[in-house]
Amino acid sequence: MLETRKQNLGDSIRFVLEDYRRMVGVVFLSALSFILLILSSFPSYAAQMLGDSIFFLGEVVSALTVNMYMSSGVLGVALTAVYSILTGAGLMVFYSSVRAKGLDNLLRAGSFAPAVLVGGCASCGAGILGLMGFMGAVSFFPFEGNLVRLAGLLLIVYYLSEEGDPEVCNLPSR
Repeated sequence: MLETRKQNLGDSIRFVLEDYRRMVGVVFLSALSFILLILSSFPSYAAQMLGDSIFFLGEVVSALTVNMYMSSGVLGVALTAVYSILTGAGLMVFYSSVRAKGLDNLLRAGSFAPAVLVGGCASCGAGILGLMGFMGAVSFFPFEGNLVRLAGLLLIVYYLSEEGDPEVCNLPSR
């Protein structure tokens, strides 16, 4: 079973890297994921600055990245970056899975959503939790939320190890 999971994980990663268009899509989705996580780390500041002008996007992203570095260190920023890269890969696998296998596979492929929500709430600090009304909940996260970020990474890796190559049927052989 562990060998199958390792094979599926390798197949998922190979799937997104073997085609130029998919690779560009993963880079785009990863960058978008990182920017959204950073912007949601301090949503009122981001909304205020971007509400004035979209041209403040670079300044807001850089200031909030420094803020994340100051609050959770290099490990927090690195986990957020790796989380964003794996989110981009997971979204590409999710999209390809639904496209190749149809909407019947949507519920199985939807298991990717908890990984995005779990890691996303820790990566953004109080952002998502603050939007949901749980502003003080982040203060209870150990190690500035890095363990929750790691849990989100593990969920994404689990999803990728379950899915494998979405264009190949993964029926167990007898």
